[in-house]
Amino acid sequence: NEGDTMKNILITLVIALALSACTATNAVKTGSDIDEKPDWVQSMGYYEKGEGAIGISPKSGMGTQVQIDDAMLTARNALAQNVDTKIQSAISQTRQRLIEQGVAGASELGTLQTQNAVRGMVSLRLKNSRPIKQWKDPENGELYVWVVINQVDLDRMQGDVHGKVIRKQLKDAGEEHRDTIKKTFGEEFNKQFSN
Repeated sequence: NEGDTMKNILITLVIALALSACTATNAVKTGSDIDEKPDWVQSMGYYEKGEGAIGISPKSGMGTQVQIDDAMLTARNALAQNVDTKIQSAISQTRQRLIEQGVAGASELGTLQTQNAVRGMVSLRLKNSRPIKQWKDPENGELYVWVVINQVDLDRMQGDVHGKVIRKQLKDAGEEHRDTIKKTFGEEFNKQFSN
């Protein structure tokens, strides 16, 4: 029957429109391009003068300040994780190189004690991190915050880790290895943080 067919078509159209309206509220509008986002959002917080990370907070009914606080916390956590991972990698590579060179105690560099000491220093230095930009996505209301730490703080972190963790762990390595240890860790640290 022609009336039933028309009725089925109409019901199908109503359901399709309802479904598309539901998905459209959370999605980026059709035709919008990723290059409409700021460069720092697209590069996930890449920062050539140090280290950076972004935090994202979904649209909140509790106001903009709550959204900013959430995005800042997310960004700082991401920055801490990035920095910690890079330093732990630098220590791991240093450990391998020093073991190959026969430096006494080098195998101790991978211990949980070393990792925890480094995390404490990262946390302390990251107090100098700061937000430099924020952006709200007009389509879905997500707030992006860019948090960075400058190279000078990374350099101080390198000195802290070398002096207070690596040298302490390798106190029995002997004076003849002092320069080798410092140079090796410096090279590995710089490899991890080179932009």
